[in-house]
Amino acid sequence: EKISIVCKFLSYFPRDTTIDELKIVVTKMEDFDCHKHGDHEAFRPLSIAGPITVFPGKNELVFDWIPMSMGEFVLTNLSLRWGKAEFVHESPTGSFSRRPVPGLEVIQSTPTQKIELAPLPFLLPGAKQTIKSTYHSGNDHIFGGNIEFTCSEGLEILPPSLPDVDDNWCRKISILVENSSSNAKVIHNIPVRALSNVSSFDEVKVVVSTSFRHALYYECDAEPPSDEMHCTLDGFLSVQTCSALTVGTCKAYPCDDGIMLRLSLRSSSPVPFFVKKCGIQISPPFELIVPSEDVNEALFNRVISVNEELMYAFQCRRQENNSPVNGVVRAEVDVNIEDEFGKIHDQKLQLNFECEEHLSDLADDNNSNSDNASLSVSLECVLKEGSIGAPVPFTFLVDATKFPVEEGKGFVYNIFCDQRDWLLSGRVRGILKAGSKAELAFVGIPTRVGILTVFPEIKIHNESFGDMNCRRPETFLSRPHKNNMSLAFPSV
Repeated sequence: EKISIVCKFLSYFPRDTTIDELKIVVTKMEDFDCHKHGDHEAFRPLSIAGPITVFPGKNELVFDWIPMSMGEFVLTNLSLRWGKAEFVHESPTGSFSRRPVPGLEVIQSTPTQKIELAPLPFLLPGAKQTIKSTYHSGNDHIFGGNIEFTCSEGLEILPPSLPDVDDNWCRKISILVENSSSNAKVIHNIPVRALSNVSSFDEVKVVVSTSFRHALYYECDAEPPSDEMHCTLDGFLSVQTCSALTVGTCKAYPCDDGIMLRLSLRSSSPVPFFVKKCGIQISPPFELIVPSEDVNEALFNRVISVNEELMYAFQCRRQENNSPVNGVVRAEVDVNIEDEFGKIHDQKLQLNFECEEHLSDLADDNNSNSDNASLSVSLECVLKEGSIGAPVPFTFLVDATKFPVEEGKGFVYNIFCDQRDWLLSGRVRGILKAGSKAELAFVGIPTRVGILTVFPEIKIHNESFGDMNCRRPETFLSRPHKNNMSLAFPSV
């Protein structure tokens, strides 16, 4: 910044006078000795070249100075040259001088550097995405430094120079800033990933530390060399970890030689995105029928808004001489998502299809156990929604009154569930008595946010009964934690 030093003086001449030069000497405070008369070690002279017209009475002249060095400075003397004569006015010196010494303090200039972090619309659990960091030197000449990226507990970051292996992922990295001139731009693409499969709000903190000089420093050759200045910039990037899509409802309808699957997906992303492709994988004995014209094609390559619901349909046929693995049919939907930056993400969602008959039961052609006794099982849940991590009471109602009673006989039950949706607590194993009704109470804890359609299941370890018809709730809404933030300050 420009400093203006005003010099005011009186002329007692009765008419205008012309002088040749007016000069002041600027000296650093540490080089100024108040006990010493005469010359001090000058830092820089400032002068106004003549001819300068001096009027009778009051006069005022201004010295302009753009300092390139930090520190405290004093004006040690003022000199006036008039022809061959020179008049010098020294600053007050001596131990008993009470006159103030004119001076000023030059502080560091505001850096013109900046760093920009491109916003990340959302982070898919388990997916590796990229944060774009752009560093601008502005009007500063850079003499080295570093940029530090620090992640919160829910994120990990990968140094751009290291290969993508698990041991190289960490929560803090440092990138060197090389020497550069003004108006330089450096771009870094930083890989980042979420550690948790649940929705959360995390942040990436960036701190820039550099040594620099302003570009005007190299345009001024009247000052001696000075020390470099130091710059520290910091910023934050908020990152939301969430699934772009969550499963709403899943239905399976029996048809000729197979089943028709219908599912709904709900957008849970905070920003719009595109669905490029949606497919399904299903375990034996079913296989997907790929028609010549995809019935879901009209839903692709269009903007999906927040909370929008999508409906997809798939037709499957039953394979001959094939049976379910471990008696269970599993299905998974695979969705390709494109964000606003054109990056493609792959999201896989487990499906739990519900129908009048269980999907696994549809795989059984012969219903070989239809003549045997049957169990009636119902899963009851009094809550329709709750917070992630909060306990939810469940009860399995088991009716085994049609089961043949044998003295001293019973059957073992086991309650289980996919841990990606629920954690179970309470009595999940035991023995049921034949010919009776039982209420099996336990607790489930939702482990992810969204609409849950997968619920705990029960398995009965007895081969003498036939079908087990189990009724389950349709959906459960798992809400994220509410973050309460407050600001405390002293009262005035």
